[in-house]
Amino acid sequence: MTASSQLEDMVNEAVELRFSSEGLPAGQVTPAMAQEVLLDTRKRLDRVEELLVRVLRLRGRAKQISESRKHEVADAWSKALNDIANSPQRKTGYDYSSAKERYSEADLSVIDLRMKEREATEFADQTQTAYDVIRTCHRGLDTLRGDCVAYLRSLQFESSLER
Repeated sequence: MTASSQLEDMVNEAVELRFSSEGLPAGQVTPAMAQEVLLDTRKRLDRVEELLVRVLRLRGRAKQISESRKHEVADAWSKALNDIANSPQRKTGYDYSSAKERYSEADLSVIDLRMKEREATEFADQTQTAYDVIRTCHRGLDTLRGDCVAYLRSLQFESSLER
């Protein structure tokens, strides 16, 4: 299983956990019903939080790898350009090339590294997107949990007024 498919699975699970929760039913809600929804929501919230932490860690590693690859490409490109400038043909003056030609040659020498850099950057972008989606699901479930708690507190307050 690839890392991208794992990310997709985590996002799908978080979305499923968020939107399969019905919340507080409309109409007459008993304290037992509200407590049941609260406990169910708390379980879902814990799992989404676990997914959020996993994706957050993946996002950090992906960004580090992406930055590392960018530096590798820059260093390799500079070295290639230096090698071209110090080549024997260039030193003897028999091979004239413009700056654009030298840059093109340096680009071709680091093309494999650039492809790896792009892959790392794409994966970092995917992890950011997954983090954003899972964080949104977490916030939605946390809001639902807060609504349940507020409802139960209001019942407790009403009960205290009746005494």
